[in-house]
Parts: sequence; structure tokens; C-alpha cells
Amino acid sequence: MNREWQLVETSGIDEHRLVAEGRDKKGWRKLSSVHRGPALNAVNSLIGECIEKADVVTTTITNDKALEKLGPAAIAVPVLGGDRKTVVAVQFYSGSPTQAHPERPDVGVWEWEVDVEDAPPRLHMSKELLDLFGVDSAHRDRTIYGPADFFTRVERIGDIARYLRTLYEPPRDDGTNDGAMIIRRDSGEHCELRYAERRLKTAVGERLRGLCWDTGEDTRGVYESMLDSHLANTLAGLHGMFGIIGDIRFPKAPYIVKWLTPRVPGIGHGVSTGQTPALHPDDFPKILKWMEDVRKGPVEGKVRARRGGGGWLEMQFKGYLLDPAVSDVLGTALVYPDSIEHVED
Repeated sequence: MNREWQLVETSGIDEHRLVAEGRDKKGWRKLSSVHRGPALNAVNSLIGECIEKADVVTTTITNDKALEKLGPAAIAVPVLGGDRKTVVAVQFYSGSPTQAHPERPDVGVWEWEVDVEDAPPRLHMSKELLDLFGVDSAHRDRTIYGPADFFTRVERIGDIARYLRTLYEPPRDDGTNDGAMIIRRDSGEHCELRYAERRLKTAVGERLRGLCWDTGEDTRGVYESMLDSHLANTLAGLHGMFGIIGDIRFPKAPYIVKWLTPRVPGIGHGVSTGQTPALHPDDFPKILKWMEDVRKGPVEGKVRARRGGGGWLEMQFKGYLLDPAVSDVLGTALVYPDSIEHVED
């Protein structure tokens, strides 16, 4: 019988896959390699009913062989996607109804629209994911999010670089990927999240769907693993400068991946998340030149970014590649605070 909750991915591409048990990843194991015979039939039947009803389902196990493996009772809890309708996974537990069962981990869901052409992918986030990320209620006013909504809360830059490679490069043969990242919530609290994701062909296009949960790692261990990131953030803001990590793989739509410091005051929210064209169209000739030159060394100049409420913010910046050995499209830019000026055009 189960000692921990099992997280089962149910995309329907092939057999249901076990991706986690409790808070531990299980490597996309086929459900038939975990449960067999009458026990597998009982689990599949309960999961199928849970998917159909999109609701919590319980059952009493009566088959003797299934009873021996699963215990007398089982429960299945749906994991819903961002639309609050589609069941993308099921959490399953079985055992004695008279004994306390372990805490069920909260599971969040993200879904990237990865077939967007020549622009950053759009992101859908479930309510549970917004909760795990600690997104403030003031920033939950949309149904579609952007890369900065996701990556600004990821503390370790190495986690970001690895994940962006997964997002844009061809997937493994089975389209699956898993990993972990440390998140800084809007409250300032930190946690480590594990995730398992799969690239899917859906009726509305190609998607990268992820399931994630809190690892429950002790706070001190999480903070110790972030010391390098804390130092980088401290240095970036040492003189009141504003810093970003940006992605220049789309020449006509460079976008902000992560704010290293607080956002530039007044900058449009859509700009900060990559969902609104950020830069003044008349500046693009020199922007394209900077994107070529930065591969040879630092660049510096003035650029206009869209201002929330109308108009533009003109600012002086200095830009570098983050690390050419890692990527020739990830850069960092520092904005001089005294240079920021509101202009109409």
C-alpha cells in the first residue's frame, strides 16, 4: 500500500506516468511498472473516474489481490491546469481509512506556448502555481503571463540558463524533462521547487507543460545554496543601479528574463513581463547593432522603453553578455538611475 501520495501525469500521450512520490521525483515511470494486475486495474479505474469528473474520487478496494497491495481504501485528487477545467495530473493515495495519511503536496501547473514565432513564449499559470511562486494578489490580474513573471522569482541564474535551454532547444525523445529551482516569493520567503514537464502537441498548438511542488527543504540549506546570487544582486544595486538579464535570441523582440534589482520606476508592466513591445520602434536600428556588437564586448548607449500610462522612459545603459561560454543570447544590462527621463516620443 502507498506510504506517500503519488503524482501521476495523465496527458494521454501514452500510459499514465508516475512523476513523484511524496516530494521525491520518480523519473516518469510507467504506472504499470509501479502497480500490477488487479492493483493496476483499480488504480487506473480510480484515476479515470477522477479525470472524467474533474473532482475528488474515493473508492473501497474489494479485490483480494488489490486489497493486499493497496489497502482497503483509495483516493484520487485532480490537478487542474490554468483553465481550472482540464485535469493534467492526479494525486493518488491508498491505505487504511482509519489511519492518518501524510500531507498531500500542493502541485502547481505551468504551460508555455512554445510555438509563438519570433517572440518570447506566452505562459499560463494555475492558481496553485501562483500560490507556490508567492505571486502577490496585485499581480494576478491576467490569464497570460510572460518570461519575467516566471524567471524574476527564480533566484539562481544557473537555474534560469538551464531552463531556457530546455525551453528553446529540442527536447529528449520522449519530450520529458525534470529539475529543481529556488524561488523567491513576493513576500521575500524562499523555497525550493521540484518540477517535471513534458512537451505536448495539443489541439491549439505545441505546449510545454510542467508540474511542480515544494521540496520541503530546510530553510538554511536553501539560503546556503543562494549565496552567489545574493552577492550578485547586492553588487548590482550597490550604487542604486537597475539591472536585468535579457534574452536577445529574437532580434525584433528582445525581452527581459529577470530583474536583478527592483524594476525601473514607471516602466510598463507589460514591458517587464515581455508581453508588450518594450522598446521604441525608432531605436531598433541601433538596438540591432548593439545585439551584434555585444558578442564582441560591452556596449553602451541610450534607449527608450515604454512607460506605464503612456510615453517613454529614456535611459542610459551598459550591456554585456552574461557569459559567452554559456550562451550568446543571454545578456545583462545595467541602467544608470540618474539618466532616466520621461519623454513623449
